[in-house]
Amino acid sequence: MNNRRAFLKRSAIAALALYVPSFPASIGSARITPNFPLKSRKINSTMITCYSQTGNTARHGKLMAKVLETRGVKVTSAELKDVDIDGINTHQLLIVGSPVFYYDTPKYVKRWMAGLPKINGMAVAS
Repeated sequence: MNNRRAFLKRSAIAALALYVPSFPASIGSARITPNFPLKSRKINSTMITCYSQTGNTARHGKLMAKVLETRGVKVTSAELKDVDIDGINTHQLLIVGSPVFYYDTPKYVKRWMAGLPKINGMAVAS
C-alpha cells in the first residue's frame, strides 16, 4: 500500500515527464513578424479603454495610465462605452482591458472590437 508521500513523488515525476518533451517548444525562439509595420517606434499618445463590472479592471487601467504619464506619454482613458471609435487612429497605442468570463472575452467587448476601424500599424495591448 502506498502512502501519501510516495503518491505525491510519483505524481510529480509523471508531470515532469509529460512537461519536459514540450519544454523546447515553449521557449519561443521564433521571431514574431507583424503583417503591417508600426507607424512609429516611439509611443507619444495612448488610448486606454476598459470594460469593468466590479471596478477591478478599471483600477488596473488607471494604474497603467498613471505609469505611462510618468514616462511622458499622453494618455486618454475612458470606459469602453464612452470611447469615440473614429478618433482611435489618432493614438499610437491602444490598450483594451476586460474581465474574462469562463476563459473567454465578454461578447460586449468582442462586438466593440469588431466595430473598430482599420488600425493597421497601431500597437495594441490587452
